[in-house]
Amino acid sequence: MKTIKIIVMLMTMLFSFTGSFAKIKNPKTESYKVYGNCGMCKKTIESTVKQNKDALGIWNSKSQMLIITYDSTKTSADEILKRIANVGYDNDKYLSSNEVYNNLDACCQYNRKIINKTSVTVPFVQTTAAEKAVDMPMTVEIKDTAKTVTTPMEMPATPKTETVVAKSDFTSLLTQYYALKNALIADNSSLAMKNAGTLLKEINAVKMETLSATEHTIWMKYYDKLKADATKINTSKDIEKQRTAFSSLSNNLWSTVKGLKIKDNGAIYIDYCPMKDAYWLSKESAIKNPYYGKSMLTCGSIKETIK
Repeated sequence: MKTIKIIVMLMTMLFSFTGSFAKIKNPKTESYKVYGNCGMCKKTIESTVKQNKDALGIWNSKSQMLIITYDSTKTSADEILKRIANVGYDNDKYLSSNEVYNNLDACCQYNRKIINKTSVTVPFVQTTAAEKAVDMPMTVEIKDTAKTVTTPMEMPATPKTETVVAKSDFTSLLTQYYALKNALIADNSSLAMKNAGTLLKEINAVKMETLSATEHTIWMKYYDKLKADATKINTSKDIEKQRTAFSSLSNNLWSTVKGLKIKDNGAIYIDYCPMKDAYWLSKESAIKNPYYGKSMLTCGSIKETIK
């Protein structure tokens, strides 16, 4: 009986929106898993889908399924799901940042423990028989100015592996990292604090909507770590504590650079200090050690180079 109620409820929702879907030209309909809890989540998710007036969506809190119909000449499921992640809701392809998720109202903070945060695709989550019934392919009537057709409701396909390309957007981020490094080389903790603050702004300024699904997942893996490292430097006057945080920052930034295959205008060198057992990035081949500054300026060696 419960299964029947859920199916009837979802079918009612689908056909109640038929008139609205008819306004979408060149329609394509797909369904995806989007995580949320309550009526407020539903309002936010559905309003985010339609914010550019090129798509409409229906989200069900029980099945966690979002049905979207969009103008395939103006947008894509990728762009819509990316927008949804950017307002706090993890889904089949994109993950929200911890910062955005933590800013959701308490009633909207769904259980993230069931979500694999290292994968582009959220893994299969065990569902009840009722939810499986709701998740079955359905049909929805889509109307355009010429004719009425019945289109099969598509289930989300496994995303194709995307080619990761170099992002020039990260050039300014690297520039600020180098400025921070140079402040530590000069033993200038005040300048290091200032430059770490500028670096934080650059980290937050990365336009996630321009990243592919693969790139977005890699960036989200290190985004919060980079912010935490830069914040520690920005809020401390102790240069040794700054240098400790800089070591972690360098490791996380290097992983980001390698993962996204970022290329600067010139080479990027990964240097190593054996005394500190710590790495740093540099755009110059000359060794200038940020962990000891003037006292041991040339201590270290180049371990890897990206050209």
